[in-house]
Amino acid sequence: MSNTLKVVVTVIVVLIIALALYFWYAAAHSNNAANRSADVSAPFSSGTSNMAMLPGGASNSDAALTQDTAAIDAQMNGLASDNANTNTSLNDQPLSQ
Repeated sequence: MSNTLKVVVTVIVVLIIALALYFWYAAAHSNNAANRSADVSAPFSSGTSNMAMLPGGASNSDAALTQDTAAIDAQMNGLASDNANTNTSLNDQPLSQ
C-alpha cells in the first residue's frame, strides 16, 4: 500500500469519527436545551394558584408541605439515633478475658 493511500484512508477515518462525535454531541445537547426551556416555562403556565402541582406531581399546598416537613423531621431524628448508635459502638471498650 502506498503512502498516499494510507494518508487518504487515515483522513477519511478521522473525518468519519469527527462527524459521528459532532452529531452525537449535537443530539445530546439539543435534547437538554428543549428540556430546559420546558422546565423554565412550566411554573409560569399554571398561573398563581396556591394549589399548583410540582413537576414531580406532588402538591405544594400548606398541608402537603406540613406533611413533607414532618417526614423530614422523622428522617432527621432517625439519623440522629443512628449517629448516636454509631458513636457508641466506636467508643466501645474491649472486654478483658
